[in-house]
Amino acid sequence: MRNRQCLSGNAMRRAPSAPGARLEGYPNPKKSLLLLARPGQALYFKWVSVLPEQFRAALGHWPSGVSVVTSRTGSTPVGMTVSAFFSVSLRPPLIAVCLDRHAATLAVIFASRFFAVNVLSIAQSNLSDRFARTEESLRFDGVALLEHAGARSPLIAGAVLNLDCDVEAAHDAGDHVLCVGRVSLAFVQHGEPLLFHASRYHRLAPLNGDRG
Repeated sequence: MRNRQCLSGNAMRRAPSAPGARLEGYPNPKKSLLLLARPGQALYFKWVSVLPEQFRAALGHWPSGVSVVTSRTGSTPVGMTVSAFFSVSLRPPLIAVCLDRHAATLAVIFASRFFAVNVLSIAQSNLSDRFARTEESLRFDGVALLEHAGARSPLIAGAVLNLDCDVEAAHDAGDHVLCVGRVSLAFVQHGEPLLFHASRYHRLAPLNGDRG
């Protein structure tokens, strides 16, 4: 295989072939399991160290939506761009976002116990950049916000989805914190969501012949 020369360490081992077989004798919490196979051949595995920059590059192949998570301290809004946002439960209505544990926005969320998720539209890639790179005190300058009775966190106008949430739970996850939110308000606006893949912004497009 073309990428085999970049692997070092233990020799390749044949994976168990029996249904439900376990990889006994190879636990290593500091390394990841890499699976390798040629078409028509048995699957092989080995434990390899994955460097942060390699992991970041690998995850660049995963397409995601783009959201801005917001909250406020007093009358001061805070927010940051995130890609790790997903639904958790319908009953009760729960979602989750993953935030850098050193982010100032996370500290405000912990103090206020509420946050909002604003799923950006294809017209808002500039806001994705702004909330990822701009000095935090300047991020909301000139940003249009929605006014909804009962909403506590800033809701970004033009987003295809705004979810106002209470903090339900928080879980340590390496250098990030997984925040679970109970949705109290949901607002949907007509538009097309912004996508991010391979370090570039994209838009949705149907497959050829798809009439859905």
